[in-house]
Parts: sequence; structure tokens; C-alpha cells
Amino acid sequence: MKNVLLLGGTGLLGTNWLFFRNKKENYFVNIHKKKFKKDNLKFNKVSINLKSKKKIIEFIKKNKISILINLIAITDIDFCEKNKLKAFITNVKLVKIISEACKRTNTTLIYVSTDQLFDGKKKIYSENSKICTLNNYGATKSKAESIIKKVCKKYIILRSNFFCWSFNNKNLLSQIIKNLKNKKNFYGWKNVYFTPVYSRTLIDVAFFLESKGKYGLFNVSCDEPISKYSFASIITKKFSF
Repeated sequence: MKNVLLLGGTGLLGTNWLFFRNKKENYFVNIHKKKFKKDNLKFNKVSINLKSKKKIIEFIKKNKISILINLIAITDIDFCEKNKLKAFITNVKLVKIISEACKRTNTTLIYVSTDQLFDGKKKIYSENSKICTLNNYGATKSKAESIIKKVCKKYIILRSNFFCWSFNNKNLLSQIIKNLKNKKNFYGWKNVYFTPVYSRTLIDVAFFLESKGKYGLFNVSCDEPISKYSFASIITKKFSF
């Protein structure tokens, strides 16, 4: 069983990651500020000073970590616009420290990027499409990608827009279900399109690529763009509201 260091494990994708994979790998989850209950999940709570490349390297070597998953990011678009320094420190500077630690220890880095790298003028984008960000969040993630590609030997960068269940109702899927359960209307844009992927699919793709030794940059999306309205309609039918 591989030893995995998961950074950002208390976030939305991180908690789903642990839910689906906690029995398939041996996880070390860096817990910083949030209180996080283990419940029935199997993992090791750790506390690493991520500002110190030396501390990260020491932890990786001591615990024989073979995969480091970095899910740490400030994803709030408005916050990133208003707090550009904080966004840079978390989304760019920290990525550089982590990437250099992975290089020094020959550790595979799995990094989840975003689909906020393009202006949406084209219907389909490939991994080689020219980046044209519309906000600072996308710009920081683009810089992070460049750092990883320059620094790391073994890396898997996944560009995606995922959906998953959340108990705090702070994501699209949970908001839709909450409104429908409470018999409230949910309003979705018909002219706003995205290419969402279920979190488990994204996680499975990450480990499939890692198991095959396929490193690099990958766009992970559904087959066709879908509007927020259509997405909400599918959820409504699926759960028989």
C-alpha cells in the first residue's frame, strides 16, 4: 500500500478524496486550521509547516511518501481579485515550495488545477490551447502549472471543474438539492456553460494515470458543455424531485 501525503484534505475535494480512497492508500493528512473529525475514515493526522521546504522533505523521507496530492488553494474568485497577495502566496508561492520538495525526494505530485484558464470563446479546449484567463484566480493557477512543469520530474496536473456532495451546502450540487428538498426554486443560467466531472471520476483518473506512470498535464471534463440550468434539471430528475 502506497503512502500518500494529502494537502488540503479538509476542503471540499479533499474530504471526498478521503471518502473514496482512504482504504486504498495509506493517507497522511495535513491538518492546519479546521477541526476535522475522522469518523470512519482511515488516515493519519499530521501537522507540517508547509512554508518550510526542509520540513516537507524531512516528512516525506521519514514516512516514505510516494505520492503528494496538493489540493490547497484559495478558489473564491472574488476573494482572489480583492486579495491578490494572499492569493499569490497560497496559489503560487506555496506550490513552488511543495514542487521543489517533490523534486528533491523524487515524489509524484498530483495537482488539481482549474478550467478557469480560458475565456470560453471556443467550444473545445485541448491541453495545448493558449491560456487566456479572465480573473486573478485563473492567473494564479496558470502560474502554478508553469512552476510544476518547470520544477517537477513526476507530476500529474488535472484541469477540471468537479462537482460533489458537501454537508455545508457551499457547492452547486448541494445547493440544488437543498433548495429542492425544501421545495424552493433553484435558478440556473441557460447561457452559462461548463464541463463538470463527478469528484470520484476525477480522483479515479488521477490514480489511473499514476498507476500507469503517465505524467504531464491533462484536461478532465465531461463529453459536452452543459448549462447550469440543464445541470440542475438533470439533478432534479435523478433525485425525483
